[in-house]
Amino acid sequence: MFEWGDIRYLLAVARTGSSLAAAREVGSSQSTVTRRIDALEAALGLKLFERRPQGYFLTDQGRELLPLAEAAGLAMVRMAEAGAVARRQLSGRIRFAVPPDGGDPAIMGPVVEFMRLHPGVTVETVPGLAFEDVAAGDADIAFRAGPRPDEPGLILRKVGEIVWQPCCSVGYAEAHGLPSSLTDLGDHKVIGAEGQLAQSVPFRRFHELVEPCALRGVSIHALIGYVRVGAGISILPEVTIAGNDDIIACLPPLAEAPSEAWLITREDIRKTPHVRAFLDHIAAHLTALLRRNR
Repeated sequence: MFEWGDIRYLLAVARTGSSLAAAREVGSSQSTVTRRIDALEAALGLKLFERRPQGYFLTDQGRELLPLAEAAGLAMVRMAEAGAVARRQLSGRIRFAVPPDGGDPAIMGPVVEFMRLHPGVTVETVPGLAFEDVAAGDADIAFRAGPRPDEPGLILRKVGEIVWQPCCSVGYAEAHGLPSSLTDLGDHKVIGAEGQLAQSVPFRRFHELVEPCALRGVSIHALIGYVRVGAGISILPEVTIAGNDDIIACLPPLAEAPSEAWLITREDIRKTPHVRAFLDHIAAHLTALLRRNR
């Protein structure tokens, strides 16, 4: 029988692809991570990872077991939260920096659940993409999609990758049909991005492939609105498409332009009980959500 605690190491290595990065995430040593993964594989009688010079890569058996490990990890997080409630009431305030479209249920649902579990904690969501706000002390935790931040004093936890996919409304598809490839988008109304959103990797790639000719949006919320009313075709995160019945995928995802998703906090507050509990709670939910939509 394997040690239940080894699930934590399995999930960390699967998320980061590295025993060193996983050690930093869980607050352990690289040798401990390697030893616990080896012990887990021996107990299961399975090879979960391929060890390569570039890092750890899940085997087919590892990928099959990962959803079960994620469910067990989430259950353990919830059990720990319930135990914390029973022992003592967490209290304090958390300023959570989210994207401008932070009203997305993927983010707000777990926030509301956390406050229900911990009524003594107040979570203030601060819309904005500036992860620098965390380093400056203007926010305690931030959710950000994009390249790995490199500001000093920040603690990073990668929760997955956001995949982008061309999509349109059901009404637009009925009126104009669907493109068969990216090159066919030249015959359609294409909605692009402007401002900070246009500088993101997905939209830089999208704009290289096709020139927007209809509208440009400054936020995901604006793009969703344009797409929903049938203004044209744009790219949206797969998790957003899954949450809107009136929006459909037109083409396969842009495989070359995923966005890494990060939770960010500061070294000086990461071990504060209510901050750490919130970080674990949100990370578990986002990791499971992004994994399901891959």
